[in-house]
Amino acid sequence: MLADQAPDLHEALERAKVWGARYPAIVRLWHNAWAEFVPFLAFDVEIRRVICSTNAIESVNARIRRAVKARGHFRR
Repeated sequence: MLADQAPDLHEALERAKVWGARYPAIVRLWHNAWAEFVPFLAFDVEIRRVICSTNAIESVNARIRRAVKARGHFRR
């Protein structure tokens, strides 16, 4: 499991150590954004799941909007 799925800060640090050997770039990313990441752990796991899935949905919507705007097929 990833650190962002950890139930608390201590578990997130442990998971970062485990993942660090295999994926050092991911762990560097976590450490560089640690100040923004730690408050995220204050939310319940279910709320974090909604936040992450909402961000993914918004990303897809933005890509669709860009594609439609660039091609202009659906303009009136």
